[in-house]
Amino acid sequence: MKNAKVIFSPAVDEAILRHAAYAAPEDVPAILDFTFELQKRLVRTLETAPLGGKKFQGNLRFFPMKGYVFLYEYIEVTHEVHVVDMIGPGQNWR
Repeated sequence: MKNAKVIFSPAVDEAILRHAAYAAPEDVPAILDFTFELQKRLVRTLETAPLGGKKFQGNLRFFPMKGYVFLYEYIEVTHEVHVVDMIGPGQNWR
């Protein structure tokens, strides 16, 4: 079977920028590198195991990784994973 296509919503980019906004300017590059590395790892996981996360609400699933939680939905018809949000450590997301 072909790998699923993983698509990140603009909300994920916004979450990364919100997280970086609270950091000291000299720490921003490290934060961006870390979150982009998380995204790459998430893509490698979800493209081969799109139903690997735990069920959350309706068709949404969640995948925790290094203190962050990614919310996503697998669209079987198109074989796509839509990552709809990224919640940072310490944030109440349930």
